[in-house]
Amino acid sequence: MTPKPGSMEHLTFHHQTWDSIAHIAAFSDVPPDGYDGTVGVPLGTIAVAPARSASVTGDALTLLLQLYPQRSEGPVHYIAKGADQYGLFQPDGEHLCFLVTTDKRHCATATVPDDWYDRWHSVAAVYGGTRIQLFIDGVEVACEPATRFLRYAPGGLLFGRHPVQTGVGVGVLHRFQLYDVALAPSLLAQALSAPTPECRIDFSFDTWESFSGTTPRPNEPTEPTPWQKALATWQATDTELSEGTLTWQTAPGILWDHLTVDWEVCRDGEVKQQGTCDLNWDGATGCLSVQPGYTFPRDEAGTEYWLNFHFKEDSCEEPKSVARKQFLLPTDRSLPPGPMANGLPPIDIHEKDNVGYFKGENFTLEIDLPTATILSWEIDGEQLLELGPIHQLWRAPARAELGDNDALATHWSAAGLAENMMGVTAMEALQDMPPRVALQFKGLIIRRDSEVLFEVAREYVVHGDGEIVLRQTLTPKAPLPPLGRIGLELRLPNDMIHVAWYGGGPGALFEDSQVENTISQYTCTASAPFPASSWPTELGHKRDVRWLTLRNSGGRGLFIGSHTPYTATVSPYSTFQLTEAMHPDCLTPDSALTVHVDSWLSTPERLASLPDGALTCEIRMRGLLPEDRAPWECLKRGIPEGVAEPES
Repeated sequence: MTPKPGSMEHLTFHHQTWDSIAHIAAFSDVPPDGYDGTVGVPLGTIAVAPARSASVTGDALTLLLQLYPQRSEGPVHYIAKGADQYGLFQPDGEHLCFLVTTDKRHCATATVPDDWYDRWHSVAAVYGGTRIQLFIDGVEVACEPATRFLRYAPGGLLFGRHPVQTGVGVGVLHRFQLYDVALAPSLLAQALSAPTPECRIDFSFDTWESFSGTTPRPNEPTEPTPWQKALATWQATDTELSEGTLTWQTAPGILWDHLTVDWEVCRDGEVKQQGTCDLNWDGATGCLSVQPGYTFPRDEAGTEYWLNFHFKEDSCEEPKSVARKQFLLPTDRSLPPGPMANGLPPIDIHEKDNVGYFKGENFTLEIDLPTATILSWEIDGEQLLELGPIHQLWRAPARAELGDNDALATHWSAAGLAENMMGVTAMEALQDMPPRVALQFKGLIIRRDSEVLFEVAREYVVHGDGEIVLRQTLTPKAPLPPLGRIGLELRLPNDMIHVAWYGGGPGALFEDSQVENTISQYTCTASAPFPASSWPTELGHKRDVRWLTLRNSGGRGLFIGSHTPYTATVSPYSTFQLTEAMHPDCLTPDSALTVHVDSWLSTPERLASLPDGALTCEIRMRGLLPEDRAPWECLKRGIPEGVAEPES
């Protein structure tokens, strides 16, 4: 469906009828009076796709509508941006309200005129930084004081319903305009026919096509099997893992004697040994024991060996997996000293207009010094990073987190977490040798109300071979409000859709369907369509990630590794798009790929306590060529730090 040609911004629309299939009728011109069913669009059947035009966060706003109200037994929401950013609604049959939320909710309420129903009216709602006003047919009917900037609220712009309340409004809407200025009363009437340049959204609901849709519903959680639940308490000692005999006490009431056990030993996700072993179960005592016949691996720097168990029902024609368990074998993974940095190619550096420029043998790098953010990183003329890492505390809310005053997303919005800023307070550049440069930043994470959330110490170490090591420490400076994440956001070229990682799996970890993660190597693509049955939010969080690679079809790309496991998310949609969208139909891939590298993440299915104390991370980033088939090998040696002694 397409808005009227000449609209100020191209927006897509979809049905939001929740549990019914609806039809949008075509129409042409608004008649002078009366509604004969051939013009306008019935309320409650459409929602505007997410667009920055709808998210006005300054201290001025104007809404203009041509509206045909009809009586309803319950509340009617004509306009709703998110849960409470701004809106126009009738709480009952006698009143009309204009709502805006700044530091608190402000509402101007008027009694509707006697001829309100079953006639066309022009309605205007204006916020000018000092007051909110409501006009019906050019007459001011309500005015209330209000100050400060509009508070951001996640969610798209809805017509005829509220995003978290049941019920669909009645009435017909013909024209809608949105401005980020407070129009003077004398301009309201003419603006509908002749929009001013400040108009951000302007469309008429004409020439609509028929479309059907139903409510998006979250994925249903997958209930773990009784055996999977019982295995959650199984803890093996280092001695048991070294000797190869494992014993544990099971919960009563669960039968194990019909199960078989497959085992495997994996080196960094690659199977090196495998077999089948007996499961010895004493039904009287509940004691279980297994003796997998593996050879304990030798110590290897930076290498993890995992022992995996797969429990299967052998009573079926095709053995069915019912549970799995994984243990990290206690090998020595200590890293040797890194190679000598002075054996690498030299780096040329200079500064201009608050941007640091770095040029190596085959790479160029630009860093914005006031924000400590990479603006561009190219290797052999190919872009690896378009922007980042940007500090990020916001996560696109799930539908369960949207709502009224007690909803998590409401707390996030009130804290200004979608708009937090990092400001650099001190910087030092060190080049102790030609092949290595270190940029050290100190700064603050500040939310919109100027409260300091974190002190930041960030360091980039750039090596002559193009590797970048990022070290960062965040120290909380105030009691933290509810947060969605604490991490970094990177913007990559949108053709780097081929993703591989070593960490939790299998597949993309949809939080509401996975009950047990197996650490191994996995692959996926970032271009897969968003699940049509899901509420648009962040999906596919990859937990316990040691390294992540993103490549284009030619094999070039980026490697992100760490010795401290992190949570990674890769999406063709931006954080803002996922925050605003209310249906998968609203989403189109962004111009860049969004990658999150999180030290701490809380999700609706796996709520986490806020971290206590400072958070430290160290990330190694390298450019990838098609021939780099094992870029993770760099994690098996130390970071180049030393200086080779000259030969005597």
